[in-house]
Amino acid sequence: MGWNEPYFGVGHEGHIEPSDAALMWAKFMMPLATETELTLVSPTSNRKKTQWTADFIKACYANRFDEVNPCDVDTIEKFAIHDYNCSEKHWRKFYDGTHE
Repeated sequence: MGWNEPYFGVGHEGHIEPSDAALMWAKFMMPLATETELTLVSPTSNRKKTQWTADFIKACYANRFDEVNPCDVDTIEKFAIHDYNCSEKHWRKFYDGTHE
């Protein structure tokens, strides 16, 4: 699994820019997953902060032809989302795949 809510801590130690995360994904996460035969899960986001994840995917895709560490968005098998709502209606509305 990638980072947990890496957008927190702007200006602090915990914040990771999406472009930096994409480089680290290509350099460390992808080779490690290949070597250990593990499935990769995206960095975790919450439903209200999905722009960071979108920017991460865009940065990874932009680096797909990098000569040293090409990034492959297809290595992301699952997307991790934090959503602290226990209502079935909420989960169906946002995550069941049948609503636009």
